[in-house]
Amino acid sequence: MIYGADIGDSDGVFYRANAVIEGSTVVLSCPEVLYPQTVRYAYIGYCRVNLTNMEGWPALPFRSDSPDYTRIFK
Repeated sequence: MIYGADIGDSDGVFYRANAVIEGSTVVLSCPEVLYPQTVRYAYIGYCRVNLTNMEGWPALPFRSDSPDYTRIFK
């Protein structure tokens, strides 16, 4: 189980994802999200994370979507 992964739907609502490694791929799922649109990893201010590469280096925080700055900075 990988900690710190979130998955979002088309409404922009994020849920904690069930994340596992299958071979060299990280597979995310969540029963609340039927049609995933976005993914975030270690993206909140403080969260428990444990995704590393084969050498033990931690994965950097990332997001697959772009923020809507027009809504953030009115």
